[in-house]
Amino acid sequence: MAPIFRLEKFPHVCRLCLKASDSRPEVMISLSAKDPVLDDESIGDFITAITFLIPEDKNDLLPNMVCLPCLELLRFFAKYRSKITTIQLLMNSLVELKRANSVPLMDLFSSKAKFVRMVFKDLDLCTVDDYSVQDLLDEFPQYEDNAPLAEHVKVQVNDLEDVNPDSDTEECHSTFDELNESSKGFPVLLETDSSDDYPILKKMKLPVKSKLEGTTLDPPLKCQKCNFKTYNKHNLQTHQKIHVKRETRRYPCKDPGCTEVFKTIRMYRRHSLMAHKAFVCDICGLRCSSKTYLKSHMARHLNKFEHVCPYCQKGHNAKSDLRNHIAWNHTNERKYPCEICGLIFRRKPILDEHILTHSDTLNYACTICGKKFRRNQNLKKHIKVVHDMVRLQCSYCPNTFQTTYKLKDHIESVHGIQTRFLCDICVQLFDSQEKLDIHRVRHDNPNELECPTCLVLFPSGDRLGNHMCITYRDDYVCCGRDFRYHYFYNKHMLIKHGVRANVRVRPIPGVLVGQMRAKRKRIEACTKCEKILATRTLKKQHMVICTGPKGDDSTLKVKPEPVSSIDDQAESVIE
Repeated sequence: MAPIFRLEKFPHVCRLCLKASDSRPEVMISLSAKDPVLDDESIGDFITAITFLIPEDKNDLLPNMVCLPCLELLRFFAKYRSKITTIQLLMNSLVELKRANSVPLMDLFSSKAKFVRMVFKDLDLCTVDDYSVQDLLDEFPQYEDNAPLAEHVKVQVNDLEDVNPDSDTEECHSTFDELNESSKGFPVLLETDSSDDYPILKKMKLPVKSKLEGTTLDPPLKCQKCNFKTYNKHNLQTHQKIHVKRETRRYPCKDPGCTEVFKTIRMYRRHSLMAHKAFVCDICGLRCSSKTYLKSHMARHLNKFEHVCPYCQKGHNAKSDLRNHIAWNHTNERKYPCEICGLIFRRKPILDEHILTHSDTLNYACTICGKKFRRNQNLKKHIKVVHDMVRLQCSYCPNTFQTTYKLKDHIESVHGIQTRFLCDICVQLFDSQEKLDIHRVRHDNPNELECPTCLVLFPSGDRLGNHMCITYRDDYVCCGRDFRYHYFYNKHMLIKHGVRANVRVRPIPGVLVGQMRAKRKRIEACTKCEKILATRTLKKQHMVICTGPKGDDSTLKVKPEPVSSIDDQAESVIE
């Protein structure tokens, strides 16, 4: 089948047009090459400056060259940006002139005469070729109502020599150092050529003090709330009114019946999206904050599972669900560490649930018996098992069980019927042989940047080569306790011994999971004082005394049914 997209050579393509070079390698230019037209920066830094910063761990996976046509477009963009900079300086000078401050305009004509003349010529703003700053100062008062500043302008202009074409020509032959020295804060010339293109200007701060001979200015007035500076008292007063307006402005909600008022427009927009969701699902009536969320929600109603995971072939209804699935199940990016024990989690809600295990506060009380728990999850399990008496019936005998996990253990250990299928490499459980076979294909043919043993996806080859892969041992016994599951054992090693471990116990060939666990004698220990007891009954009796009359959520340890990912199982059980 012929490919649909011409991206087979990615990332060996141009960074801007994503096209590969079909000719000699010299046609592609490295991003590290510096170009004087681009503010004397490297091509990569210039692209970052006009777009956004990409994390360093992704740079190795991105194109690192640009083609000549794209480089010429970048140069044209840089020249056009410098033209706009010159226009902004000119407009600022004209505004200051309206406020009886002619210094910025005279400084601009004095130090940047060539650039100003280019702007006037390109925009056709002057009817003659021979003009000076004096001509503009004399003519400017007649625009609108500027008569009051005419006399003030004439007083100041006496200190400035007319800028004529001869002086402009002389400036064009100045060296870069001389030009930089004369500008003192204005954009400096980085490149000159014989064409009519605008020279490249490097953005710098405006001057805080004029260097014109014979003119002495007082220290500038400063705003107490920001870095604004000016030589004109009226300008400072106008600027301060902006601060007052921002501080006193309020944004009331426009939705009928809502009386909320916000200090910033950002808070108002967030409120409008979350509190007054305008997009409603036609099937279930759910209100969504955007069309994108509504589209994803509607896709879940259809249950087509069109978005298939490239790693485990599991289908999803929405693209967002697929992205979350890959991030939570296949990548090794754990961003949320626990500051108490050092465990790191993929998701913030799991971390929040885990932090509650370190607290002695019992915030969730059972409304039936009054027993209190640290987490709402433990309270729900308590109500389901103790008060609702939810029991699962065995299909082969009259016995009933509290959880599916215990039911499957019973069926395998007593009746010898296989209900769970265990991978002998990563010790992951599946509920059918078909799913296990699909999983084993991943071990035999891993994707790029995916570990073939633990099947974790990494962002780079270095991270893949340095990661802690699975190691095997005979049991999960440590400190006189059998932790029975690898995630409990690994957690114990980190918290108690400060050692990071990724341990598994290989399954015994021909022995079912339930049979294997039934043969192992469980070491019962108090979860609070860690005292070893002979039986589970003695453990319960001891914990009633050890934890006090109010009890604790640790007295109830209900094992949930294993989920598809062993890491998700660890997070759902441990944390």
